[in-house]
Amino acid sequence: MIIPSRIFGLGFRLWVISWLYLTLPEASALATTKGLNQIVTPDVQPQGDLSLSFQWQGHEIANPYEFQAELGITKRFEIAIFQGLKPQETIFGCEVGLVQKDPWLLTTGFVNWSTRGEAPQPLLEAGYYTEHHKLIAGGLIVHGRPEGARLRLRLR
Repeated sequence: MIIPSRIFGLGFRLWVISWLYLTLPEASALATTKGLNQIVTPDVQPQGDLSLSFQWQGHEIANPYEFQAELGITKRFEIAIFQGLKPQETIFGCEVGLVQKDPWLLTTGFVNWSTRGEAPQPLLEAGYYTEHHKLIAGGLIVHGRPEGARLRLRLR
């Protein structure tokens, strides 16, 4: 007798998710300071935590040198500032955690609001985080058009 849980086990589900990820078309992205490395996650920086980082990347994708700061303002709200060095450009973003109850996450906000005239791009992203697996799906609006939803699965 075939047991349904064996047919649709974890391996099968991972195969389906991988197949969908590789075969569904992705929308094009415009390169800004953050470029194609702009990866928004549904988890919000804890209140009072400041994350600082520096990125060095190929100029073909984005601003080759940039600093990034993310600050948790409240339990459910964070702001982010990206400072590109060449060319000079500042990008703003923020996230509001609508649902932040493990394992479920739901976040909205905007990214890529640039001092070079780029309008903010609204986003909505959901996540399912366990200790070792993270499933993230979401999308954003660019120039009045919804961009393709992105699905990511991270295994540890």
